[in-house]
Amino acid sequence: MNEKLTGPEPLLTESERSERPESLVDHSTNPPPVISATHCDPVIEETLSDNALQEAQRYVLKFRGKVNLADFGGPSDSIRTFTEHFSSHGAIAVQNETSELSHVWLIGDIHADLVGLACSLAYIKETRKAGDPPSMVILLGDLIDDMDENVETLAMVSDFMTGGQDDLKLLVIRGNHDVSLQRSTSGEFTSSVDPCEFCDQLKGSHGQPFSEDKAKIAHSFINYMQTAPAAIFLRDGTLLAHGGAPHTDLHAKIVDRETLGGPDAASDFTWARLPANIKRRLALPQGASRSRELGAYDFNAFRELAAGILGFPVERIVRGHEHVGDRFEVLLGPWEGRVITINNMSWRLSREFGPSSQTNPCIAEWRSGHPIVPHRLILNPEWRERLRNVQRQNSDQ
Repeated sequence: MNEKLTGPEPLLTESERSERPESLVDHSTNPPPVISATHCDPVIEETLSDNALQEAQRYVLKFRGKVNLADFGGPSDSIRTFTEHFSSHGAIAVQNETSELSHVWLIGDIHADLVGLACSLAYIKETRKAGDPPSMVILLGDLIDDMDENVETLAMVSDFMTGGQDDLKLLVIRGNHDVSLQRSTSGEFTSSVDPCEFCDQLKGSHGQPFSEDKAKIAHSFINYMQTAPAAIFLRDGTLLAHGGAPHTDLHAKIVDRETLGGPDAASDFTWARLPANIKRRLALPQGASRSRELGAYDFNAFRELAAGILGFPVERIVRGHEHVGDRFEVLLGPWEGRVITINNMSWRLSREFGPSSQTNPCIAEWRSGHPIVPHRLILNPEWRERLRNVQRQNSDQ
């Protein structure tokens, strides 16, 4: 993963550069820290200790079957944390110049996998030392669908967000499955993605009766996701998003931080895909497909555009969206290691192919000015089964 590639494509041609707005900020003032030329370290494999697995079991026991959550995400301790370190501009958040934030844990797609989320949070908690401030954790979207523990997953996330766990603080970025869940004025739940297990559960499908308590949680989750950031820009050059970045057809419209956080740009942050080994992709109209694809040179053009607006470089993106077999992937070739994808699922989804139904979640550690450090969490098979049994026992009660 430490391969350094040479001969990068110029970010923009002279003609392309002349068509974009002039830089709005002088880069020579208050320069942010420069990250390493290597964007990501090799993955570290970590076998969860019995203590961490016991903590994960405690989380599962606490939240399995919990449906009496009044309001997802609020009143939220994370809002205070958020405003301390970030300023909001439409659908984006930008790290404040005065922020002293230097260490964050990142968790990719969860997809209602309560066990995977519990194990990742327990591992992060175990890495803390006595006297450390609360660890900040940013979820990169797609909390729901595919697996069955939708309400329980939302209950766990909300508990951490609202200060129920003093040692960890959670922030959430919107994912495409999250924003696809909607409720009509008549009260009917719909989703624009397939599979949409949470929506089916809310409708009373799959043999599960309609639950007003679940409907209240889902309604507050929908409201929360309308205001959750689609992207977070860290001052060392790291972009956090669920999907990708605004495609080239939007660049002429993006002239300041507010338009960078506008609805069209937000859609690409959430939905866009970044395929391996592709240099350029035609920007299809958003109406034709929300999951538009960017090539490496398209992303480079966005990096220069965003740097001119933000006043600091945009060097790499940490994201989810793509489901990768090893739950971790770095795109090399024309991407130069700038795209880092992580997934948190501990089981292979029904729409995935692979040799085993079991997978190991991979989370990432960000330290300002340093390469991203991925941690693959190896789950003991005996404990994995024990955590599954805990869920079954509780669900039968």
